[in-house]
Amino acid sequence: MSVLKLIKKKLVLRIPKNADVERFLDAIMGSTIATQVMYRIKGNSVEIRIIGDPVSVENSIHRIRSAVEDFAIKMGYPKEGRGITVFGSMLAKSLEVPVPLEGFKRLLELENIDFSYDEKEDLLVIYDDLEELKSLAKDLFDSYKSAREIARGIGAEIIAVLSVYSGLSPMEIASIGEEEGVFEKIEDMYMLKADKDKALNTIIEALKKKNEY
Repeated sequence: MSVLKLIKKKLVLRIPKNADVERFLDAIMGSTIATQVMYRIKGNSVEIRIIGDPVSVENSIHRIRSAVEDFAIKMGYPKEGRGITVFGSMLAKSLEVPVPLEGFKRLLELENIDFSYDEKEDLLVIYDDLEELKSLAKDLFDSYKSAREIARGIGAEIIAVLSVYSGLSPMEIASIGEEEGVFEKIEDMYMLKADKDKALNTIIEALKKKNEY
């Protein structure tokens, strides 16, 4: 007679800002099919412990994550239906274009768009109009394609982000970066010479001085 193998998994989910916590928990707990599910609230997060056979546990994790995204839609969260809750790996599906997650997060910061990101759970919550976010993502996508023609790696991402933010072309951003010593041109391609944060901040400061945005 075979013995059913039980496993344990833990999820830590950020409680959505201004959410009805009781309804949020009901959505999560009602989605699981595992043998045993327990939760504990810790600050603005909820810790979920799941016990069951491997298949039911993995299915429960998937159902919980789907429930979190459904909760945002059904409860009109955030900002009365404005915004999205999405896993980073599914960002392209939600925004309809593939954009680099880190670059998009940096652009959100520059545009003063409120968002939160749970790195452990890869859960991104953005508090803004979905159509406007799609438009911003499309701009970044187009800019990134152009930037990759003149720069490589993280450098292309920095150029694309600052191009959208400032309204300047990728080539103009790259040229400013070269002037400021954070990019160098090698065989017609711009290469990043500095740490990505330093490069980005240096170019932003240069833009402010030039009054170009």
